[in-house]
Amino acid sequence: MKLQNNAWAKTIKGFSLVELSIVLAILGVLFLAVPSITPTIQKMFVAENDEITLLNAEGAIKGFLVANNRFPCPDSNADGFENCGLPLVHSGAIPYKTLKLSSPVKNGFGQLVAYSVYRNENATAALDADLASLKARFAPFLPDSEVSNVSNGLDFCWALKNAITATDSNGFSYVGSSANPYNQAYVLASPGGSNANNSGSFFDGINQFNSVGFELPNKTIDSSYDDTVKSVGFAELAGELNCSTLLARLNGAARTSYAMYDVTRVMDYNVGFRALALDVHEGNVDQAEFVEALAIADAAIYAAQTVIAIAAGAESFGVAVAAIAIPAVAAGVLTAKGLVDAVNGLNDAKAARDVASAQKTEADAQKLTIDALYAAKLTNAKALDSKGWFQ
Repeated sequence: MKLQNNAWAKTIKGFSLVELSIVLAILGVLFLAVPSITPTIQKMFVAENDEITLLNAEGAIKGFLVANNRFPCPDSNADGFENCGLPLVHSGAIPYKTLKLSSPVKNGFGQLVAYSVYRNENATAALDADLASLKARFAPFLPDSEVSNVSNGLDFCWALKNAITATDSNGFSYVGSSANPYNQAYVLASPGGSNANNSGSFFDGINQFNSVGFELPNKTIDSSYDDTVKSVGFAELAGELNCSTLLARLNGAARTSYAMYDVTRVMDYNVGFRALALDVHEGNVDQAEFVEALAIADAAIYAAQTVIAIAAGAESFGVAVAAIAIPAVAAGVLTAKGLVDAVNGLNDAKAARDVASAQKTEADAQKLTIDALYAAKLTNAKALDSKGWFQ
């Protein structure tokens, strides 16, 4: 038992002088390093806080977009409300009251966050790319002069399409430099806690409240720059909003309705043709009935003439009976054949008329079906246009 206690005592012996010296040296190095790494650590915490602030601001801005089918205009007079009048306001503070936020959007240093939105307007609505205004930019191509001019998220998607195809310009919201701008749907900029570049403002570089130009989001933080910039491009936002699918679905529905409209026009022709064919066959029946009546009349006349001829021959003591009877029989055969042909012709005409009548009835039924399908496809296209984001 004594041996075991001695072994345990050896395992818990104190530090030697050498070990203690090493520990003190390490602590000294750490103590000397604290002043130099403290700003870096502080910047890391501030950057993380700014990222959260900007993400929250983005959420409020995108929520406004979904509800109103446009971005909010910037707040240019610091009253908390968006300024959408003329001249167009491109940059300012986040309009927190318009976004139903309880207080101004500020970063960890208590500084207001700057907000800029792309506002490339055009007098022609179909070419407009003002992302802070709602206009009837897009209308599906519908048949037969049908229109569907609902203003909603699809018109915003169309504005994004116009913005994607536009040339980058330093006249609208951008990141980069005025010489090499990259237009963005919107930009958020959070100033650092110090006037890092001694410009007289907490913002550094080209970042400013009333400027459309901002530094690149990935710009390195150093002794002369400590701002945080976040921006979203047109294609990125269009993908997030599923714009391509929404517009393609509606355009597909509109084209389908147009195709069905073309089919209805073919069916109108078919119904008209069948009606004409029936009229022709009705006329053929009338003509065949007339021919039959003539044949019956011919047979009656033939019979009367034959009787008269035979009677006349009998009165002349039978001298000319044979001469009269032979041609009469031949004429009778022809008359009988004409009557049979007339009856057959009438039957054929009636049969053809019945076929034409059945074809017209079928064409009428087909037209009703096609008309109903066309109406359904047209209604669907208009409904998709009305639903906007929520197809």
